[in-house]
Amino acid sequence: MESKTAWVEAGATLGEIYYEVSRASSHFGFPAGLYPTIGSGGHIGSEGWGLMSRKYGLASDNVVDAILVDSNGRLWLSTKRISPSG
Repeated sequence: MESKTAWVEAGATLGEIYYEVSRASSHFGFPAGLYPTIGSGGHIGSEGWGLMSRKYGLASDNVVDAILVDSNGRLWLSTKRISPSG
């Protein structure tokens, strides 16, 4: 965990993220919810309140980068489209 960041896909559940973070480090965590079956995309997209939120902010406050797919299948990085096709 040299970079102290993690890439998480929208389909990952909070339980899967908790598990992988705990495997990678005994010192790091992330402010997420109580229910391990909630998807990360929905949790972070709805701000992401969790037990560590009072100290570390919401899950959405800790997102440093994102690649999004719009309804037309185009990829976006922050506000710039990165998909080569129209």
